[in-house]
Amino acid sequence: MKKDDFITYLVLWGVLLSACVYLICTGGVFSIFAKESPPISPETEDIFLYEQLVAENEEQARKKQEDLENHVWEEQQTGSQGTEDNQSEMDEQGNPDGTLEGESGTGQENTAQSEVGQGGQSETQSGSADAGTGSGEQTREVLSNAVAQFSQPGSFLNEFFIVDPNTTLSASEVPAEELLSMDMRMQGDAGTPQILIYHTHATEGYIDSSDADPATTVVGVGDYLTELLTTNYGYHVLHVTEKYDLAEGVLNRSRAYNYACDDLERILAENPSIEVIIDLHRDGVDENRHLVTEVDGKPTAQIMFFNGLCRTNESGELTSTPNAYIRENLAFSAQLEALGNTYYPDYVRGVYVKGYRYNLHFRPKSLLLEVGAQTNTLEEAKNAMIPFADILNKLLKGT
Repeated sequence: MKKDDFITYLVLWGVLLSACVYLICTGGVFSIFAKESPPISPETEDIFLYEQLVAENEEQARKKQEDLENHVWEEQQTGSQGTEDNQSEMDEQGNPDGTLEGESGTGQENTAQSEVGQGGQSETQSGSADAGTGSGEQTREVLSNAVAQFSQPGSFLNEFFIVDPNTTLSASEVPAEELLSMDMRMQGDAGTPQILIYHTHATEGYIDSSDADPATTVVGVGDYLTELLTTNYGYHVLHVTEKYDLAEGVLNRSRAYNYACDDLERILAENPSIEVIIDLHRDGVDENRHLVTEVDGKPTAQIMFFNGLCRTNESGELTSTPNAYIRENLAFSAQLEALGNTYYPDYVRGVYVKGYRYNLHFRPKSLLLEVGAQTNTLEEAKNAMIPFADILNKLLKGT
């Protein structure tokens, strides 16, 4: 090799070595093989924020979703029954009051004219339940505290109400201060009937119920509630046990609300002093779900209140079946829930809101009460009536 060529090779190797040292020192050699991470898009940031918000309210969201899913699940289980209910929601009187999709069992309609009062109605009176008994300071304090607790827009709606997908309910329609401040005290005395208890679906039973024994169904639970309200609190109670969902021995719920409506009109015309109406049911849930808590050491079925808005997403306002007492119905349920949450935590599941009327239009203090579900025992359901009678009395007497 010539001397000039050797010098040229040395210069080239020197340049190459310098370049390698530069790349190593600056990290450039690794950037050749490294993939640059794409920037986080605004959409991705939104997902992160959403997941964070959901995590913060995970338990509350889980419970509400369970209730929604169970009502949808039960609608799927009833299959053609659910379709039949929807088709029969508009009867000859324009009554869109079909079966509650959240309820389980094999209920069906009553196609025979009911005869409440001849073996289907009991009247119980004991003591005195005069209007305005007690100062009411404690009950008002509980409700005032609830108003203060849910002062943020939307918080009352989110905490107290479970809205079915077939309808809508906005925060402005359920202002906490207005609903929790309504006067729900009993106005009359026990000289005449004050409270009516009945069962649109009287055949609903529990895990240990017997079809041959109505005392083991929701009717038996209604009997026990009647006894508590009469003996312990002195109210004058009518308990109607007519099976509106049973006709000629065949269960069918598709028009049970229609038949119950006819009877309610007659009963209330004969007993205009009635101020409180309770339609006592039991819910329907997945067979793996057990709606139970503990109250005073006793296994106690959880309860849920059910309200109708006379408004569906598909049909809009159901003007043929109006209810002038929708806000009062909601207030009645919400105040009972507030008292239940205060005195018996984990006892009240919430207020489920759906699109139809459910015969809640007869009185401001009308209530559809779900006591446990088909997976509860009769004992658990009866035990649930002890705290319910207590909070109802607190509200009605203002004590």
